[in-house]
Amino acid sequence: MISHPSPHVASIAYPGAILLLDEGTQKLRLYNETAGVVWQLLELGLPEPEIALAVAEGYTIAPAVAGEHVANLFRQWKAEGLIDAPASAIADRHVRPARLATTGELAFTHYDIDGTRLRISTTAPEVAEHIGAILGQFEVEAFVGGTAIVIDLIDSPEPYRLSIDDQDRMHLATAAEAIGAAFRYILGAIHGEADFLALIHGASVVAPSGKALLLPGASGSGKSTLAAYLSRCGFAFLSDDMIALRSPDGRALGWPMPHSIKEGSWHRLAPLMPELATATIYEVRGRKIKYVAATPKREGIQQPRSALSSFRDTVPMLPMPSCRSTLPKSSPCCSGIGYGSAIR
Repeated sequence: MISHPSPHVASIAYPGAILLLDEGTQKLRLYNETAGVVWQLLELGLPEPEIALAVAEGYTIAPAVAGEHVANLFRQWKAEGLIDAPASAIADRHVRPARLATTGELAFTHYDIDGTRLRISTTAPEVAEHIGAILGQFEVEAFVGGTAIVIDLIDSPEPYRLSIDDQDRMHLATAAEAIGAAFRYILGAIHGEADFLALIHGASVVAPSGKALLLPGASGSGKSTLAAYLSRCGFAFLSDDMIALRSPDGRALGWPMPHSIKEGSWHRLAPLMPELATATIYEVRGRKIKYVAATPKREGIQQPRSALSSFRDTVPMLPMPSCRSTLPKSSPCCSGIGYGSAIR
């Protein structure tokens, strides 16, 4: 049986520690970093053996030692009533579908992305689900003005119609094409209608040297996991899901969307991304995803004092020179790797 946090226990993560509040007894308990990682993995729904394995890998200790440490914590937490809830008790707390206005009456959802103000509406549920999840961190109260982006369904062989400020721009055959076209417009608006040398499916980060590392790859190749990992180890996060290269110099442009962390990588990244423990689970195209926000940063980046004084998910919005392109899982002479292997 998999243990779960009691529904009356709230957690607050701090650097190097975690605070647990038992709302039933009104008691506060402060634990060290390792216990905090164990609790966060517990919140993700991992069984005790997998948590012990993650601790062993994360802290480079023997699996038996990690297992004993985790077992002692579980016994203590169970005795104190901090663990006892079935899985169903925590499921509703986290899982919810992505949302975006979807009505023929053009009820808009409003966003402000680094000063670019957008009003978006769609009658296509799949488009609404995806765009609403990605742009959720930028949603703001309703405003007057801004650019209106509408994707509606029409009776046509290319049923997805994209309109910008009431101007019919293009018709597209699939929801994926419509989403890509909308994001292409948003990217151009953020960067002043820059000319693009290439738009590549992939992620990118900026090394402490100030040069971009490009990570193109197919879905499931580990590019988002690797970019998220590097962003917590001294690199600046530049983009996920889309690499934009400016014409004619090939400099990489910031795409300030959140980290897109799939279910298979949650426990791997939890020690570096404690906010994953409380992040909402979105269901997009049948996959469970957690989004970790990244903040646009217009000024230039500076060399960090150490690898761990990272840029912490601030997206450099100035064009960055590219130094290298790496393709996870792309070599024809190698077998595929999993989510965990991408960050090793």
